[in-house]
Amino acid sequence: EADGPRAGLAELRALDEGLPRYFAVEAHLRERAGESQRAADLYARAAERAGSLAERDHLNRQAARVRSGQGHLP
Repeated sequence: EADGPRAGLAELRALDEGLPRYFAVEAHLRERAGESQRAADLYARAAERAGSLAERDHLNRQAARVRSGQGHLP
């Protein structure tokens, strides 16, 4: 992430949204870019597509954390 989250988002657009962790990656980058509400929505969307219960729970916790305004990423 040498060029920042916006550069990562630009690169991500070239990939298929059907990739297993696409929305989790987008959520992380949007959170890094300061787009908290969009990030929370994307974490929740990623949770719906999670491949395991543990992954789903983690992504739902991420969504809740971002919505609560706690634990911002640098």
